[in-house]
Amino acid sequence: MAADDGSVSEMAGTPGVGATTGAVAGVLLLVALGALVGWGIVDTDCSGECTNAAIWGGLVGAAVGAIGAAILAVLVLRARFLWRVPHDQDQDQDPDADLQPGESLRNGSA
Repeated sequence: MAADDGSVSEMAGTPGVGATTGAVAGVLLLVALGALVGWGIVDTDCSGECTNAAIWGGLVGAAVGAIGAAILAVLVLRARFLWRVPHDQDQDQDPDADLQPGESLRNGSA
């Protein structure tokens, strides 16, 4: 979405720039640490010429670190967004009050 002054505004439902920047920085940090751990494990366990094995260990460690950090970043950003969203319903009103027994809006129909 573009604002009237030509700048790009935040779309509704997206995390802020600071949160996104922090998530990307965290993922990059954990990729580097995963690569270091993978390289270190292969390097300490291997004897002799192990350059290729250490490189592959570093790549596998980086991939595992990237996947884990990306999953964690998505979950944190989603939880942060849901925590910030104002609720449309009154705090005293039960959202499931007009449903039949066994049905729930929270987890679908039973």
